[in-house]
Amino acid sequence: AKSIVMGTVERTNSYYGGDGEIYTDVTLRVSANLKDGFGGPDSITFTSPGGEVGDVGVLFTTAPRFSEGEPVMVFLEETVTGSPAGSPAGLALRATAKYAMNLDQVPELGISPLELMLEVGREAEEAGVRVRDNEWRRGAEFLAQNYASKDAVKDMSTQLAAAAVCYKVMGPKWAARAASYKLDATLPAGFGPAVNAAAGTWSEGTSPYKFVFEGSSANVVNFAPITTAGVLASTRVVYQPSTNTIVSFTLTFNSNYSWSTGGEATKFDVQGIGTHELGHAMGLDHPSDASCSEQTMWASAAAGETKKRSLETGDKEGEVTLYGGTLPPNPTPVTPPVIVPSFNYVYLFARPTLNKPFPLAVIGKGFDIKTLQFVFKGPGCPAIGCVLATNTVQQLTVTQAIGTFTATEVGVYTLNVRNGAGGALSPTTAQFTVKPPSVK
Repeated sequence: AKSIVMGTVERTNSYYGGDGEIYTDVTLRVSANLKDGFGGPDSITFTSPGGEVGDVGVLFTTAPRFSEGEPVMVFLEETVTGSPAGSPAGLALRATAKYAMNLDQVPELGISPLELMLEVGREAEEAGVRVRDNEWRRGAEFLAQNYASKDAVKDMSTQLAAAAVCYKVMGPKWAARAASYKLDATLPAGFGPAVNAAAGTWSEGTSPYKFVFEGSSANVVNFAPITTAGVLASTRVVYQPSTNTIVSFTLTFNSNYSWSTGGEATKFDVQGIGTHELGHAMGLDHPSDASCSEQTMWASAAAGETKKRSLETGDKEGEVTLYGGTLPPNPTPVTPPVIVPSFNYVYLFARPTLNKPFPLAVIGKGFDIKTLQFVFKGPGCPAIGCVLATNTVQQLTVTQAIGTFTATEVGVYTLNVRNGAGGALSPTTAQFTVKPPSVK
């Protein structure tokens, strides 16, 4: 991204551009510029394709959508965009991705907002761009203001159960349990049977919903260049906000990529990507939890991948949620795996000093907020280690926790974490040296 900023959506304004498309200008109250901030230090406006004008709504499945008041991290690029009717088009900022900053975890990535901010900083430094110290401070303050309180964070078992819901609806859907489509003349030879097979995958599901080929349909599948980086295909959905119903769709395969109907390793699969995009045309969005990466509606695909030709459990559940039907019986329950916590970042708030309490923050994954313990091994600790029990650990979530340790002897200490007294120690460790008060 050319620019990465964190802030709160202040207002949105949708309009018809000079090219006849609907666009939305989004004004963000900036809390931190992590990379090449555009505009003023406290506010920035960028454009996103799609939006609602009167009773006409347009959404693009590859464009993030914004709501006033939401705290976000936004990745921005410069692009040519439509402008209000009667004005010339020109360069504008466009959001290529956004992530919610008020949750325990960024669902799509499976990491905390703080971890995401740190990762952005690492990537920026590797690219030769250093995040200014005051922007780090502003970013940390922004996260602290928007972070869900400990009492609002669900326990691990609830979060794991929620992760099993691997579908997400866009909002609008078809009034009928069927939609037609036609193949545009721009589609290369051989694409037609693969697209028809993709349509049949949804039509043969457990829902009564059907895609029907019709040569005169207003819904088009075509082949054209898409300039946005990393976009294999995109579906433009037109809907009526007052009734929340889909009116039409246009599915575009990006001609800038190499395609195959036979699963070639270096090319992208027409049928699999077609199945995914027709899921959007039906009313499904990308599932947001990182545990759903095997679903056909997951947001990314690899060259040579053909697994999206079939529907997974979350895809079927989404179709049935939209249009009714009967889900197949649940598979035999499996015993959930034992989760061993691990961490990749430890921050000391003070210099480790003899007989002086010092807090430290641990960021990782797999923390059970009901049983997580810190285990210190070193001088003065018994063989089992000096243990900080769960009730002494502060700001505890499934990805981060803060504990306070007091060393009674000088020397080197090792830290592990574990879920419960009988849980396995984390495979990762951290070491620090405790010194006498007089030693700098």
